[in-house]
Amino acid sequence: MKKTAFGILVCLGMMLFVSCHKEVEGPEVLQDEIVILYENDVHCAIDGYPLMAELRDRMKRQTDYVSVVSCGDFLSGGIYGSVSYGEYIVRAMNAVGYDCVTLGNHEFDFQIPRLMENLEALDAEVVCCNFIDQSGNPVFQGYTIKHYGKVDVAFVGVSTPSTITTSTPQYFRNGNGEFIYSFCGDSLNSIVQRMVDKARRQGAEYVVLLSHLGSNDLPPLVAATEGVDVVLDAHTHSVIPQRELLNRNGKNVLWSSTGTAFEYIGCLTIKADGTLSTQILPTADMPTAENAVRDTVEAIKAECAERGNRVIGTSQVLLTVCDGEGNRRVRNSETNIGDFCADAFREVLGAEIGLVNGGAIRTDIAAGEVTFNDLNAVFPFNNSSSMGTITGQDLLDALEMASRRCPNENGGFLCVSGMRYEIDTTIADGVEVDANGMFVRVTGERRVRNVEILASSGTYIPLNPSARYSVAANDYLLKYGGDGILFPSLEVERNEVCPDVEVLERFLSENLHGTISTIYAAPQSRIIIR
Repeated sequence: MKKTAFGILVCLGMMLFVSCHKEVEGPEVLQDEIVILYENDVHCAIDGYPLMAELRDRMKRQTDYVSVVSCGDFLSGGIYGSVSYGEYIVRAMNAVGYDCVTLGNHEFDFQIPRLMENLEALDAEVVCCNFIDQSGNPVFQGYTIKHYGKVDVAFVGVSTPSTITTSTPQYFRNGNGEFIYSFCGDSLNSIVQRMVDKARRQGAEYVVLLSHLGSNDLPPLVAATEGVDVVLDAHTHSVIPQRELLNRNGKNVLWSSTGTAFEYIGCLTIKADGTLSTQILPTADMPTAENAVRDTVEAIKAECAERGNRVIGTSQVLLTVCDGEGNRRVRNSETNIGDFCADAFREVLGAEIGLVNGGAIRTDIAAGEVTFNDLNAVFPFNNSSSMGTITGQDLLDALEMASRRCPNENGGFLCVSGMRYEIDTTIADGVEVDANGMFVRVTGERRVRNVEILASSGTYIPLNPSARYSVAANDYLLKYGGDGILFPSLEVERNEVCPDVEVLERFLSENLHGTISTIYAAPQSRIIIR
């Protein structure tokens, strides 16, 4: 599996293709070789689809054996997904002609009935071995086998068990609040092994795992299984051209991932002599692809623009999810856009406290004109807004759950309005969660300290655990246990008031009178991390 002299020539050929505008044939591939083009965590970055189609077409001039696959998180996470509930993305992927996909956690963001509609319209095969219903039956096929001449290649799909909490927990429950779906976190290794063994018995010469597990959870799975040749991975947005992991028999398994938003397109090559290699190709260096897929994408853009290019207001500052060095911070520290979004919930819904999970905030708001599409890109998941009262103790527990991984990232990290708090990162995580990642209790010393609530007088006073406070947030967080955060004492006062993007629209146009001022130029010291 190590790169040979031929592999180096392939890589050089790829670089020639992606760096030149002239007509070239792309990488050197022999007629009997198999090429699998792959991507992950695209999150509605639709300009990559014409490039994928162009690369696929060039490869097909050299070999009959070319497939295109996705490792998940394609339907949601950007404006083209949110305004169409995934339909635009299905249209673009069908224009490319995908062969096989697995599901990321964000495929479930528009709820399961809508997911099924989208997948019914998607021409590609769907593989996901660990998503089961309440009877223990798989919802999708666990694997598929593709035939490339005399060689059979199996694609096994696996989704992250954290989907329960990183999508919306309520979507996987029945009317009584009972979970009726599972991603089999406790039995993941055995389920994957069973699918690999079945594919091998059915004649698969190679097994490719389409994984939406990420760089934290994937290595333990590989180490506990055998029979997988290559893992094409997703979920943590890692950029991995080619690495090797050891399986339980000490054999090498190739591992690759293409980052996010079509930063790269991956190319897995299976040579006739059995040599396997992966490489990733930077799309920034690729010339614009003029093809039928580009026409489809431009039509989608025109439809989307017509829906949402109306101007809501202006911003005097950049509201950003990052720090000054460009590192994402909205999931582990206070940001000015987190302050803005939390203020929007508190002010528009009239609550004492506004909460936003950092993972809900997907992009920046640039200085200058702010359109509805700009706001929709910040909140692309079509959540509703709600308000209710909770006890101070519930709020303390929520903050502890949200802060347990700090200074590492956590999509449940809480951006706040109407309060402030401190996190002592020298104290170990003391939160206990259940098998689905839902909060159970705090068993150790608490990391969250000095929680204070903004009083009507304009001063901060210490939180009272036994008092009740009104809280505004999206329903994913407040009502449905998003990111495993629970509010057992919740009494809903205003249910599904309006979509979360409308909260931002109303806050900017009405409360801020159309202008985001320099008061949001920097974070406002609501969250102190020690």
